[in-house]
Amino acid sequence: MLLTFQISFQKMKNTLLGLLLVVGTHLMHAQSIIPIERTIEWAAEPSKHTLVSGEVVTFWEFKNATYSDATPTIPVFSERIPLASRSELTVEVTSMQFESFSFQPNGDDAALDTDVRVEITLEQERKRFYARVRLIPIRKTGAGYERVRSFSLNIRATVIPEPIKERGGPFTYNSVLSNGTVYKFGVAQSGIYKLDYAFLKNELGISNLDNTDPRTIHIYGNGGAMLPERNSDFRPDDLTENAVLIVGESDGKFDQNDYILLYAVGPDPWFYRPGAVDPELSVRKHLYDARAWYFVKTGDGNGLRITEQASVPASFVTESFDDFRRVEEDKVNLLDFSTSGQGSGKKWFGDYFYQTRERNYSFLFPNLVSGSAARIRAEFAGRSGVSSSVKLIAGTTTLSRNINGVNVSNNEASYAALGVLQGSFQPLADQFDVKIQYPEVVQQSEGWLDFIEINVRRRLIMSGTAMEFRDLSTLTQAAATFRLSGVNGNLNVWDITNAQLPYIQQKTQNGSTVEFGANTANTLRSYIAFLRQQQFPQARIGGRQNSQSEYTCPRKPAWLSSIIPILRRRPINWRHTGRLSVRPGCSNRQYLPTVQRILFRRERPCCNARFRQNVVRPQSRQI
Repeated sequence: MLLTFQISFQKMKNTLLGLLLVVGTHLMHAQSIIPIERTIEWAAEPSKHTLVSGEVVTFWEFKNATYSDATPTIPVFSERIPLASRSELTVEVTSMQFESFSFQPNGDDAALDTDVRVEITLEQERKRFYARVRLIPIRKTGAGYERVRSFSLNIRATVIPEPIKERGGPFTYNSVLSNGTVYKFGVAQSGIYKLDYAFLKNELGISNLDNTDPRTIHIYGNGGAMLPERNSDFRPDDLTENAVLIVGESDGKFDQNDYILLYAVGPDPWFYRPGAVDPELSVRKHLYDARAWYFVKTGDGNGLRITEQASVPASFVTESFDDFRRVEEDKVNLLDFSTSGQGSGKKWFGDYFYQTRERNYSFLFPNLVSGSAARIRAEFAGRSGVSSSVKLIAGTTTLSRNINGVNVSNNEASYAALGVLQGSFQPLADQFDVKIQYPEVVQQSEGWLDFIEINVRRRLIMSGTAMEFRDLSTLTQAAATFRLSGVNGNLNVWDITNAQLPYIQQKTQNGSTVEFGANTANTLRSYIAFLRQQQFPQARIGGRQNSQSEYTCPRKPAWLSSIIPILRRRPINWRHTGRLSVRPGCSNRQYLPTVQRILFRRERPCCNARFRQNVVRPQSRQI
């Protein structure tokens, strides 16, 4: 018995040893070493670049150098190495040769250290894997700075299995528009919209409205903001249902006196941008559409309805708010301004300054806070062979900015230079003008206004039949009481901080004064006050959408087949995103990436620094 056990144990040891040898051999084969030897080809002299502010910065370059937004004057070595499969990566520096050079610190040198750090990350594109090697080839020394002349690395790649995980999400497999009859309408500006019986039946075309239970009406829309360009930014996975108020729906019939109230975000939504100089409330103009589109559908249960929000007690009382205006007209693309130009890029400009050298722009802000300062920012492009200047006059304040000259005889040079005017001024009245002057110089010069943007403080007094308001000073308060005066009639107040899920704000009204309290800590609350007995802005009819095919776009539109051969034949170096004029609707925009891919087949490295921010490049997903 004992002998049998010893023999069995010995066999088991031999078996385990064999398995360990097999596993060990497999692990040895699963690990590979990739040697990297590189020489950095530095430029003979540093380069100079003029910022939009007019400041000139000096920076060093080398062949295939990249630059980050955080430290735009520090060159970065970045290269990716193909891998056979998903791998765990480590890197070992075997040698690195340095040389001294002249380096002018400018604030970006805070990213430099006394040693060169080498970073390695794993990237994936579809089913392909890459090792990304990144380093800043400059280091600090006791006497100054040194730069890397050449280096050698060993990348150790250990194969790791594909992780087993559930699909992320949640993802929408069936669109909210996959069934039923859908009707589309568009809005040109943000505000409260009234969809009454006549509009829904006669204009929008809901023929069976009399037999429709209004409680089953749904309104979908994601507002008017453009889709984000970066894959990492959040975007809705499907159309979002908007909470609405339907007056008269409780009886289950949509009568002629019933109507829908909806807060809709237009194509140029505002956003909050904290800063010490620039206007903090700004507008992001939609580049591709003049309207934001919403969809009406009936059925599939009850729709989302707006609910009430209670008022909270607060000792801090505000009787003023922050307001903004932006003057911007997209009339001309500078790359299409000359007869030989083709047009490209996302930067568009408005009024032309050539024969006319001075223009006035009128602004009206009812009930300005007396003595308060207003913030202003304007951007202006000038084209001349010599330096020119642009002036902005607001109230008693004059802002001036020099605009660098450009090489007007070189088609590869910047067509124009940008000048930024920013600062503060005190408005002298509720209505005032902002004057833009572009004086003549010794050579021919021409200019274009991009935009003027202003932030002011207004007293919280009801103006007109609808008024939006928010107060930046409440951000530092745990709660705030908003006191709105000048009210004539029964006022409605909606909390539109989340525009797709607004709330009816509970309030108290004493004569012409309305008060309510809200929690405001670290949240910029936004409200709209309005009277129901008013002329609401009109929505634009988009028509009846018969099926989901309007949104899944199963077939190529006819115009795509005709434009592709033209784009492929054009003898042009496409260096940045073109602003294509396509018809509204998903069926055309679905194929915009296809057109862009055709354009970028002719892409070459962007040599015009003024448009670097407009270049769209494919991005890898870092793991």
